Amino acid sequence: MQRWWFLEENGDAKGSSERQESSAKKTKPPKPAGDRRHTFRVLVTYDLLKDETVAITGSCEALGNWDPEQCVQLHREPDETSKLWTLETDLPRDVAITYRYLICSVDPTTENVHVRRFETHIVPRQVPVFAGDEVESENGQSGSNEGPV
Repeated sequence: MQRWWFLEENGDAKGSSERQESSAKKTKPPKPAGDRRHTFRVLVTYDLLKDETVAITGSCEALGNWDPEQCVQLHREPDETSKLWTLETDLPRDVAITYRYLICSVDPTTENVHVRRFETHIVPRQVPVFAGDEVESENGQSGSNEGPV
C-alpha cells in the first residue's frame, strides 16, 4: 500500500501539515458567525470623579460574564463635558443578553477594578434575541431599569 499523505501535487516532498500550519499562522481567525454588532448608550447623571469610568457587565463573554474584574469600559462622547457614554461590541445573536451598568475606577498599577456604584434593580437590563443587523440600546439616564444608572 502506498502512503499518499506525504505527496504534494507539485512534486514537493514536504508534509502537508507544514504547509497548513504556515497558512494558518497568516490568516486572522474569522468572526464567529453567531455574533451581532450592538451599541450601548447611557446618560450618566452622577458627577464622576477624575479616575472613575462607566462600565458594563453581563451574561455573556463579551460583557465579562458578570465578573466585575472582566467588565468592559464605555467611552465618553468626544465632548469632555458630555455625560453620554457608549460602547460598540459583538454579542451572541441566538440568546437574550442581560446586563447592568456600573461606575468603577481601575488601578493603573495593578489593573484591579474598584466598583463604586452598581445598578441594583431586581430585573437587569436586557438585549433581546437578534432581530436585525445592528442594534442600539439607549437606556436613558443612569440609575433605573428604564432610565438612570
